[in-house]
Amino acid sequence: MRIGLVSTVSAPIRADAGGSVEAWTWLLARELAELGHEVTTFGCAGGNASGQLGNGRFDDSDAMVDVQIESTIASLAAGETQTCAVSQEDGVYCWGSNRAGQLGETAALVITQPAKVAETTGALAIVVGTEYTCIQFDNGTQCWGANQSGQLGDLSLMARSSLTPVTALTGNVAQVAPGEEHTCVINDVARVRCWGRNSHGELGPGAIKELEPMAVTVDLDGDVKQVDSGDEHTCAVSVDGLPYCWGNDDKGQLGNGDGTGSGPDPVPLTGVVEVACGDEHSCARLVDGEVTCWGDNELGQLGDASTTNQQAPGAMILIGVDAIASGDDFACALMGEVVQCWGDNEFGQLGDGSREKQLMPVTVQDLPAASSIALGSDHACAIVAGTDGLAAMCWGRNDGGQLGNGTTESSSKPVEVVLPGQPIGLAAGERHTCALVTAGTGQHVYCWGSDLDGRVGSGRVLYHPTAIGPITVCP
Repeated sequence: MRIGLVSTVSAPIRADAGGSVEAWTWLLARELAELGHEVTTFGCAGGNASGQLGNGRFDDSDAMVDVQIESTIASLAAGETQTCAVSQEDGVYCWGSNRAGQLGETAALVITQPAKVAETTGALAIVVGTEYTCIQFDNGTQCWGANQSGQLGDLSLMARSSLTPVTALTGNVAQVAPGEEHTCVINDVARVRCWGRNSHGELGPGAIKELEPMAVTVDLDGDVKQVDSGDEHTCAVSVDGLPYCWGNDDKGQLGNGDGTGSGPDPVPLTGVVEVACGDEHSCARLVDGEVTCWGDNELGQLGDASTTNQQAPGAMILIGVDAIASGDDFACALMGEVVQCWGDNEFGQLGDGSREKQLMPVTVQDLPAASSIALGSDHACAIVAGTDGLAAMCWGRNDGGQLGNGTTESSSKPVEVVLPGQPIGLAAGERHTCALVTAGTGQHVYCWGSDLDGRVGSGRVLYHPTAIGPITVCP
């Protein structure tokens, strides 16, 4: 981005691509001081996807565009997607991206208790990716949150803090599987389609660009009944119980036995009911309730009593399992009304009261009878039997308030989430969690945790194409 005075600086001052912001900001401030000029109008040029040029628009400009501030400007500074001006009279004015609160607004970025997401009446299911959220309705899917790779499916790269229709594909979908920066679905004809980031082939061989805004079809043998997305890989299960994986395979997470290629590759298993993708590992549950995992095992996330990576499914680590889920470097299984977890435990995400990794499954302590589980990057949640019906409990990392108990303290044992009704669905991301709640005669979505990029659906303004202020920098 270039920046300069409209009438007093003869040549615009350019910020290097490497980003020597202090140098050119100081130079501009020095020229202002030397000229003794009171400036309320100046110009910017360059990239403007976040409104950082300050002219009320979002299109790039090679020519200088005017920025108007009703104050005398002493100096200017710019970041990657935002710009600020220091006023001689009344403080700081800023414009551009506010995804991480970098414009100094006072809207809460950490929401430690459930907050209702607007316009979610009629939601059928809720799913969460690393930094974004999607809801299935009977007439389509809507998403919000981070969108740096187009993972929201709205054909843009702009983060959203409120429900945004998915336009990357048409027709209804049977399942949505958000990952880190890519999203896959099973459409109404039982085919897998994906969009977003494709840096390691996670969208399948039909994608030819690193970013695919439109959904591309992944060709698999037969109809598909379930799909799950990891960090940079994806796995799906055919109606015949055959699993396939594609994407990054540097830790063996595709399960093809050789740790090479981007797939889709068949995983040597039969009778598979569901798959669960972690950061760089994968797990499968078979029709008889057995569970096996493969891929990265540095922290014991395969649950096989070792820390050796596996490029194909290994020994069955559990039997009698009803559901599985994977976090970044840990996994959990629902067995009847009991939850068992294994792998990384740095934040207490295994729920066993410790912070030590576990190479084999351990039982989550002090958890009432559970009926479903949801795993985020470093935390876990479950729907359990409460005193007045169903309730939600979470454990593990909590620096973003993702446990929903009104604090930001991590917990190695389950803590209760206070909801205004009974949860019938849970989904967890990196630092946020959402629940589909039934209360009275309706169903609504509530979210809590970090609101970076608007991922909890707060509706706050994420981009300001004109200056806002003055901002109170210090209390």
